Amino acid sequence: MFVDIHSHALAGVDDGPKQWEMTLDMFKQAVEQGISHLVLTPHFVEGDERYSQDTVLSAFERAKQLIREHGIDLRLFLGNEIFIDEKNVERLRKRECMSLNDTGYVLLELPEYILPGVLEDLVYDIQLEGYQVVFAHIERYGWLLKRRALFQRFMEQGVLMQVNATSLLSKDWHMRRRVKRLIRDGMVHVVASDAHDDVRRRFRLKEAYDLVGKKFGMQVANRLFVENPLRIIRDKQVDMPRIASLGFWRRK
Repeated sequence: MFVDIHSHALAGVDDGPKQWEMTLDMFKQAVEQGISHLVLTPHFVEGDERYSQDTVLSAFERAKQLIREHGIDLRLFLGNEIFIDEKNVERLRKRECMSLNDTGYVLLELPEYILPGVLEDLVYDIQLEGYQVVFAHIERYGWLLKRRALFQRFMEQGVLMQVNATSLLSKDWHMRRRVKRLIRDGMVHVVASDAHDDVRRRFRLKEAYDLVGKKFGMQVANRLFVENPLRIIRDKQVDMPRIASLGFWRRK
C-alpha cells in the first residue's frame, strides 16, 4: 500500500542498522506498517568507502536475498540520500551516486545552512542534467522555511518536498505544527519514513497516514503516502500539491 522513498535499512553501509538481523526486523516491520515498496537510500558521503557503489550494490543484493529467504512481501529499490555540494553533477554523471530507483529523481540532503544563491545554483546545475530534485526532510531546514519566497520559487522550479513521518508524530509540538502547516499550505509532495532502526527511528508510516487522513482527508493522505512516491519510483511526473483545506489546521 505505502511507498517509502527514504529509508536507511541496509546493514553496515550507513548510520542505520549495524547487523543484518536488524535489517530483517526492519523489513518485517515495514510490511506490518503497510509498506509495499521500499527505497533503500544510504547516504552518499564523498571519500567514505562504506558508501562506495560496490559496497552498496553488494549490500542491496544481500537485502533482496534476505526477503526471498524469509518470504517477506516487500519490493525493494535502491538510491542514495545525497548531501548537496558542487560535485553532485559530476558524481551523477559518473554514477558514483544514485538517483531513486535509477530514475530522474534525486534525493538531496541540505546542510544546516547554505547561502540561498549558492543553493539555487547547485539545484539548477542538477536540473540542467535532466534530474528532478527532491529535498529530504524539509521540516528540518528552519532557515529555508523562513524564506517563503525562496521556498515557493524552488517548488515552482519543480523541486519536490519530502517530510518525515516521525516529524508528524514528534513529541515536539513545534515540529508537529510545522509539518502540519506545510501540508495544509500545499508545500509537501511526499511523506517518507527516514527509518534507521526498528526502535527509536522506526517505520511509522501507518500512524502518520492515519493522522494526515483525519486532519486533511484521505485524498491528501493517499497522494502523499502512495500516489506521489509511486510516481517517483516509476519516473512519472509529480504535480504541484494542492492546499489541504480540511481540518482545524486550516486556521491561521
